[in-house]
Amino acid sequence: MVEFGLWLAQSFVDREVLPRSGLGGLLWLLHGCAKHWNKPALGEAPPFHHPFQWSINTHQMRYLLLTLDAFGTLFHPRIPIAAQYIQAAHSLGFLTPSPHRRGDNLLMPERFQRAFGEAFRAEATARPNYGRWEPGFGGPRLWWANVIRGCFERVVGRAGEGGGAEVALPPELVPTLLERFSSRQGYALFEDVGPFLRELRALEGTSFDDVVVGVVSNSDDRVPGVLRSLGLKVGSVRADQPGRLPAEGFERLQERREEGQWGDNDIDFVITSYEVGEEKPRRMIFDVAERQGKKCFATPRRERPGRSLDAANNESWVLVHVGDDIEEDYKGAVGAGWISFLLTRQGDAGLAKHTITAHDGGDGGNVRRIRSLLELTPELKSL
Repeated sequence: MVEFGLWLAQSFVDREVLPRSGLGGLLWLLHGCAKHWNKPALGEAPPFHHPFQWSINTHQMRYLLLTLDAFGTLFHPRIPIAAQYIQAAHSLGFLTPSPHRRGDNLLMPERFQRAFGEAFRAEATARPNYGRWEPGFGGPRLWWANVIRGCFERVVGRAGEGGGAEVALPPELVPTLLERFSSRQGYALFEDVGPFLRELRALEGTSFDDVVVGVVSNSDDRVPGVLRSLGLKVGSVRADQPGRLPAEGFERLQERREEGQWGDNDIDFVITSYEVGEEKPRRMIFDVAERQGKKCFATPRRERPGRSLDAANNESWVLVHVGDDIEEDYKGAVGAGWISFLLTRQGDAGLAKHTITAHDGGDGGNVRRIRSLLELTPELKSL
């Protein structure tokens, strides 16, 4: 009975609804006595609390570290890639439709789509991860330039012009396409991204004490610039792997500084495979994301007493990754110890890359799936 009275006193005091006289004064007195009785002597261990007893400061702080894939999850080609290659070529007077090439207009998109896929796979096989580990290679810009040239060489060769040999491209063609696919000219956000990010920030202080949002992508460093050009605020935290990159990519350090390191960001940090040196589904890229995400926890935007990198490592974190590839995103994250959701979009802009069955990898029936980022919010609340 005494324990119940003390628990009741603590409950009312915590809610700050008691007067300091009459019954309220009695409960305040009980509360003070309880704090004195439960204070251990110097050198003693804290007393054991019966499950029915109250405890002071028992709230377990929980933090959400959420990472998202980029291409196919946050953004998609504004129009098909093949169509954009054709537009760029035609704008420079290259490979314009000719009445002497029968069926030219009908075959061009399919021809470019096939040629692009072949050129991309050839370059990825010859120089994995954008040439990250090839000594003396020129980096992502040269990597993509090779893909563009390879695509057009295959197209022209199949059209009977040059027989597949090197093609003299207009000097402006490669820079034009590099610029296009580094910004909103080439890409568009999925419609659910903006509303989802707003819902996500609303979880701060409710379902979680804080939320850190990042992007983890098997890509080069175009990703932050693409996201910024699409209207998102992107923080400057990137991979922290030791050693210099073999060649500069698309993002310049000055651009990161101008963005503002600790603003009220939509995306707190971006981790790309080119900068890490490993691609999903390898565990390293998720470990880097966890380490860098926790650094964001101690930034001035989240400045509160006691916040530090040491505190971040001691707090209770919920690690979640979302992407549209079952091998790279879902299984990669699960293998790294994260909770993962497979995004299988439906509609014109994005289709699921994989059809999952109960026999897929032995765990297809247990895959957490969502069809929209907006379906993720209630899932996060239930974690």
